[in-house]
Amino acid sequence: MRELTIEKIAEICNGKFYKGDRTQNQEISSITTDSRKIENDCMFVAINGERADGNKFIAKAYEDGALVCLSENEPDANDVTVSENKGYIVVKSCFQALKDIAEFYREVMQTKIVGRYRWKKWCGKTVAICTRF
Repeated sequence: MRELTIEKIAEICNGKFYKGDRTQNQEISSITTDSRKIENDCMFVAINGERADGNKFIAKAYEDGALVCLSENEPDANDVTVSENKGYIVVKSCFQALKDIAEFYREVMQTKIVGRYRWKKWCGKTVAICTRF
């Protein structure tokens, strides 16, 4: 992802960066919240959901090629040792961090927004409603 280094991501989302010596200025290839979709040099965001706690998959994410993991927990709480080849970012909220990163990336890429989604409960289901500008 163009211009998204690990150090820049930590700065964007006001995170505490536990850096490996070799990762600080490396660019990530993608961002995922699904540990089954890890790619080489991607960033794994460990979200604590209703069914699964993403923090339990951080070690596996590193094994599968993740360059950095973003979590609300300190590395010690997740039994993670930050090596010189991997990075780890601690934030207050993973959801807010994703929003901040998306906002920054949208500004860097200078993309035009043609619509937006809002979520609404309808007949007991959550649906996405697209509003075009």
